[in-house]
Amino acid sequence: MGNIDKLTFNLHGYLPRSSVNGPGERFVIFTQGCSRLCPGCNNLDALPRDEHVLMTVDELYDKVVSTKGIEGVSFSGGEPLEQIDACIELCRRLRRGTDLSVLVYTGYTLDEIKAMPRGWEFLGLVDILVAGPFVKELRCESGIAGSSNQQVIFLTDRYSINDIEHPNDFEIHVYPDGHIIMTGILPDADIL
Repeated sequence: MGNIDKLTFNLHGYLPRSSVNGPGERFVIFTQGCSRLCPGCNNLDALPRDEHVLMTVDELYDKVVSTKGIEGVSFSGGEPLEQIDACIELCRRLRRGTDLSVLVYTGYTLDEIKAMPRGWEFLGLVDILVAGPFVKELRCESGIAGSSNQQVIFLTDRYSINDIEHPNDFEIHVYPDGHIIMTGILPDADIL
């Protein structure tokens, strides 16, 4: 993965529309690669840092803005902050060219992000941050966080706690080629 340009995303995939990854209908970006390796992670296929789907910031921006009727963009993973340069550039473009909101799911804590090069810059472009490692033993059954140790941090006044409670906790997307994407707060694997 070392040869990928800093403004090219290595994606696990994306969903043009989801209602369980933050307020309203959202375009969800799943980055590929995560060194956090939280036990019990729901996105195991997104953990390897191998090149998966490469897409430039320009290409991804065009896909987002061509999706009509969405309220915002949610970044998930893998680990979005392991591709912080591309995330910052996409968020900058979204702020300049749209009124879409930005929500980020990350395994890093707020203090860890503040200590990162460009961490403060990144935080200045985000509306809602769901921060902290997933802890299987503290798994949530509903809401926006995967486990109760994770912090939901409102970095702008665009949203409040009332905006992130939604009746749909997870979605299953089945595509014509047979692949399936499950997203949101997934039920315990024992009941699937």
